[in-house]
Amino acid sequence: MKNAPLNLLLTAVLMLTLSVSHSLPNMATAHFHYNPLLLNGKSMDITRLSIVSKGKLQVVLKEDDKTKEVPFKIYLVRDGKIVGANSRSCNHAVREIELSSILKSAKAGDQLYVDPAGSGQEIGRRIITVKADPFLPRIQWFYGLNKGKDGC
Repeated sequence: MKNAPLNLLLTAVLMLTLSVSHSLPNMATAHFHYNPLLLNGKSMDITRLSIVSKGKLQVVLKEDDKTKEVPFKIYLVRDGKIVGANSRSCNHAVREIELSSILKSAKAGDQLYVDPAGSGQEIGRRIITVKADPFLPRIQWFYGLNKGKDGC
C-alpha cells in the first residue's frame, strides 16, 4: 500500500506525456530547410569546419527526390577582403572542389563564402566561419623572434 501513491503518480505522468506527444503535429519534411552543402557525398556539418578540413565540397539542389549539382563560387574572406582573389574558384563557377585547397591559406576566424552561380537559384549564399583545429595546440616556438611583429 505504501507504493500505491507512487504508482498512481507515475501512471498519471506517463498518461499525460503520451497524450501530449501524440497530439503534437508531425513535422513536414517537404518544407524542411536542408543543408545543400555536401562533403564527400554526405551532408556537411558547418559547425565543425576547421582549418584542417578535407574532402570534395559540392552544392546540390533537391528536387522531387532527385539531387542536382549546382555550380558555385567559393572564396575566403578575412577582415572584409577576399583572400587569394586570383584563384580559379573565386572567379569561375565550379561543380566540386577540394576543400583543403581553399583552406590552406585560412586562419581561424576567416569566413568561407559559398555562392551558387547563376540567377534564379533557390539556394542562397552560405557563410561559414572557419575554426581552429581543436586537437592541435597553437605553439609559438620562437616567441622571442616574433615579438613586436605582426606574427608572420
